Amino acid sequence: MNAQNSRGDWPMLILRCLGDTGLSSLMAVITNRANTVAFRECALKYVSWDCTNSAWAVAPLIGCLNEEDWEIVSGAAGAIGQLAQEPNIAVPVLVASLRHPNRSVRYNAAYSLGRFGTHAQSAAPAVMEMVTDIDDVYGRMQVTNVLRRIAPALLAREGAKDQ
Repeated sequence: MNAQNSRGDWPMLILRCLGDTGLSSLMAVITNRANTVAFRECALKYVSWDCTNSAWAVAPLIGCLNEEDWEIVSGAAGAIGQLAQEPNIAVPVLVASLRHPNRSVRYNAAYSLGRFGTHAQSAAPAVMEMVTDIDDVYGRMQVTNVLRRIAPALLAREGAKDQ
């Protein structure tokens, strides 16, 4: 699938509604670098958690984390979290994305780590470091919620130190 414009929301929504059947077409749009960034970014928004046979899609999404356009990197980080599969390969690359220069990429990587729950517990130190680096209240709250999902015991211990 190749398109020159970014008005792809309806076809992408239909593909999302097809679940596992539509995921391969979404991934074809996402990984085809001949498509515009806007069109690929649109497809990334429709990768969904309800695809149950989607572990195969994690590797191509990880490949998108190495692209130059932050919109693609941010969308790929978010899509990996939507699938929340293959934590052994996804969590380390999401941790690396926490150091990306773009804030949107960092926040999507953090959110995605939270979608892995305790399977992303190894990411807790990097997420904890992110809490101290965030200067806005919303971002700090979002990252704290991620810590609640991936390492609830660690957050409880930190709270006990403050009291």
